Amino acid sequence: MLAGSYLSGNLDAISVHSIIGGTLTPISFVALVLAGLHWWPGRGPAWPALVMAVLVVLIVVQAFDTFTDARTDIIVPAQTVFGPVAFVAYLWMKRHYGRERTMEEFLASSDVVLPASVEPAQPQATAPQSEPARPELTPRAR
Repeated sequence: MLAGSYLSGNLDAISVHSIIGGTLTPISFVALVLAGLHWWPGRGPAWPALVMAVLVVLIVVQAFDTFTDARTDIIVPAQTVFGPVAFVAYLWMKRHYGRERTMEEFLASSDVVLPASVEPAQPQATAPQSEPARPELTPRAR
């Protein structure tokens, strides 16, 4: 949303982006501590603490100047969230459904609805175009 505002000419969106980005790191550390306390003394599940630990590492690594460029972030937050989820989904589907089909196997399966065969249209016969008379070959009126 802020990127769209910035690209549409609202230059104040960068300052809002900076404020949100500046609060993200401290909030993630607080969430990590709370998730750790929920897990260790609270006898809760460990996965929230592990997820927060991974997110804190990703947030801190992204904040380093070596991973950012003046024009754009090299580590895009959407990639850090969507990439691992997509990879885990791929591994689950591979285990559940088996290996991926090749394109040849997919096209040969009943999953593909091929369009009905259509005969190519025959070109219409057109009358030959008569060449326009050239003025030097036409007889002159006397």
